[in-house]
Amino acid sequence: MAFLATEHEALCRHLAQAQRRCSAALEQQQRQLIAVQVELLRTRVQLLLRTTEAAWLRADLQALQAVTPGGARRRAMGRQIERLTEQVAQLSRSLGLAQALAAVARPCPDGTVAACMTEGEAAQRSVAAAATQAAICQVGCVGQSMALRGENGRCERTGETCVVWDGPQ
Repeated sequence: MAFLATEHEALCRHLAQAQRRCSAALEQQQRQLIAVQVELLRTRVQLLLRTTEAAWLRADLQALQAVTPGGARRRAMGRQIERLTEQVAQLSRSLGLAQALAAVARPCPDGTVAACMTEGEAAQRSVAAAATQAAICQVGCVGQSMALRGENGRCERTGETCVVWDGPQ
């Protein structure tokens, strides 16, 4: 009988150890579950905040679009105006060069200017002439009257395809 009592006592100790391990494991799982639930709650709050912010931004965007109709077209036109302004400035510089060349051209004894020009002067003059032609095209094709632009985008003056024209608007 003493053997059974000793065996029973050993089994009770093992059972107590198993119960302690199970209790510790259960407590650890409960802590992990609480941590996961807290993280889930934080994530839901962040999602709610971002969704609300996105909805407010969409509403603001719609309000801005309602106030400024054609905003995208206006921005595109603004970019085109900036590009054309730069081209006009460049052509103005070229035109200034052409005017300076014309002012310093010296007459020859036979009365012509071309015969007395050096090769470099002739090249500068042809560059200036091309810049002048481009300025005329720029003003005639892009200006408000568009007097030199034909229906098909061809120049009415030279018959060539206009390099500035980007198609019907």
